Amino acid sequence: MKCFPALLATLLFCINAGPSAAQDPLSLVTGDYAPYSGENLPQGGLSTILVRAVFKAMDMPEPKMLWMPWKRGYEQAKSGEFPATFPYFKDSEREKDFLFSEPLHIYKRVFFARSQHIEALKGEWNSMRLCVPLGWTVEPFAEIIREYSMELQRPASLESCMRMLESSRTDLIVDDEIVVAHELKRTFGTTDGFSPSTHKQQEDRSYFLVSRAIKDSQKLHETFNEGLAKIRASGEYDKIVETYRREHLK
Repeated sequence: MKCFPALLATLLFCINAGPSAAQDPLSLVTGDYAPYSGENLPQGGLSTILVRAVFKAMDMPEPKMLWMPWKRGYEQAKSGEFPATFPYFKDSEREKDFLFSEPLHIYKRVFFARSQHIEALKGEWNSMRLCVPLGWTVEPFAEIIREYSMELQRPASLESCMRMLESSRTDLIVDDEIVVAHELKRTFGTTDGFSPSTHKQQEDRSYFLVSRAIKDSQKLHETFNEGLAKIRASGEYDKIVETYRREHLK
């Protein structure tokens, strides 16, 4: 059988180069945000488990996970050193540099105060201090900060905010209610002495972010969304969440 040399060379290249490239796992960067992400959490946290499930659903190699301080990991993903990062809330600045997936999680964002701070629990927040860790977005509640003329405090971590709240050096913290409860238990061994306010509770979402700086960013973005839709439709998403909550969040 005759074969054209150029066609043969092309076929050999595809056979030899294609599979090895397809098998190279992506390296993703995230940070500590218990119980959703954390190097020392079971299986890396709930978000990490879901991201792995999405990749598996799309027959992609399991990604390598690296944990870094949020600011450093974000900047390295922004520059394209990592193709993607998670979980992040959406804001206009981030949208300039990243493609946002369909929601990875839907949160209930709640303000917490000391249980004895009745004014804070009732929403009488004028000129109160709000603690939000450095590097976290404040856009979802920026209007609330302006409305009540709040003083914004920006320590390095959520744990620092917890300790400031416990010692009355701040008045309020705000985040997903599951995250706050988890962090209070981890920091103090209990949630006693702290209570959620029913005032200004918000629904919010977090996402898997694909860096616009990488080649084929749109393809990775679309592939991730397709995989996420698959595990939602099959029931695997709900099964993972329910199992993790039952085994690790009680």
